[in-house]
Amino acid sequence: MADNVKFGTCKKCQGDILLNQKRKYRKNQNGVMEYFHLDCFSIRAVEVIPAPIIKDPEEAALPGRSGNMLLDSLESLIEAKFQSLVDELEVPAQIKTIEIKLNGEVKRLEGKILHKSFETLLKLLAMRENVYLYGAPGSGKSTAACLAAEALGRSYGYSSLNPQSVESRLIGYMDATGNYRASEFHRIYVAGGVYCLDELDNASPSLLTTLNSLLENGHGSFPNGTHTRHGDFSMVGTGNTLGDGADMDFPDRRVFDSAFKERFIYLEWDYDLDMERAIMASINNSKAMKTAYEWMLKLRVERVSQGIRRVVISPRAVFKTATLLGNGFTLESIMDMVIFKGNMEAKEKLLRVCPVPAV
Repeated sequence: MADNVKFGTCKKCQGDILLNQKRKYRKNQNGVMEYFHLDCFSIRAVEVIPAPIIKDPEEAALPGRSGNMLLDSLESLIEAKFQSLVDELEVPAQIKTIEIKLNGEVKRLEGKILHKSFETLLKLLAMRENVYLYGAPGSGKSTAACLAAEALGRSYGYSSLNPQSVESRLIGYMDATGNYRASEFHRIYVAGGVYCLDELDNASPSLLTTLNSLLENGHGSFPNGTHTRHGDFSMVGTGNTLGDGADMDFPDRRVFDSAFKERFIYLEWDYDLDMERAIMASINNSKAMKTAYEWMLKLRVERVSQGIRRVVISPRAVFKTATLLGNGFTLESIMDMVIFKGNMEAKEKLLRVCPVPAV
């Protein structure tokens, strides 16, 4: 299905480049990435080799290192010769096009970078099951719920919960004039769609009790009366724990009682490294970022082995690092802003084992 999805346009022949086709890339003189068919690139690459000017290609390819403005302005051309000719930009494995049939109608979700468990989630929601996604922070749980609703052609609603979230977030309320103020949850509940409750394991016990009764039967009690749950209503809950209470990283999380757990199908949603790399490369595919990423993966392992709390090296942190590194920030400054965030004790312990690499 992905074979016919267009990735982009070949700079040389102006023909379509499809997702399943191998391709080459280079930056032009304005720093804009250009893509070529494999054959077209070989022709184009010959045209841009500035061999008479280069004294030290590897040094000149680094911006600001040569001291020569002309050489610096030719950085992208040098990159084309010494990097792009040997580095093929493969299609990330996680870019997919999903096609499903629903009520005789074909639904397509095209060209998305998807989590390895996305198709399982989609099947469960197509069966109108309520699903609890559990896993480490920043793994794309709520994003997946939104994409699944899009693929199914259903409405989508969202709320993020905390211990102070009141039940009116779900059921709405009657105002001072006696008029019912419906919630987004109520709208999805009676009209159909996918509703995502983020940080479900961070909600108050009273809100969880209310939610339990809404999911228990085919109807629910609201301030304006009892309403039938729509046949196409499904709920996605997300959390960082199994609903068994606190752990090392989340000391304040709630315990789900057995009845509440019965309302959901549990689906683990941990970090998907293929997806993480694909998104990272779309933000910053430089050698510096690849080096930084390898270091961050080592930090993840070492953090767990040392039992260090309050430091999370999530995909979200990887993407922020890619953005900041691409905008001139040093990795030393980024790690303080994005990873350690003032936790000097954790920083000292981790850097003793995983020193910051030169990028």
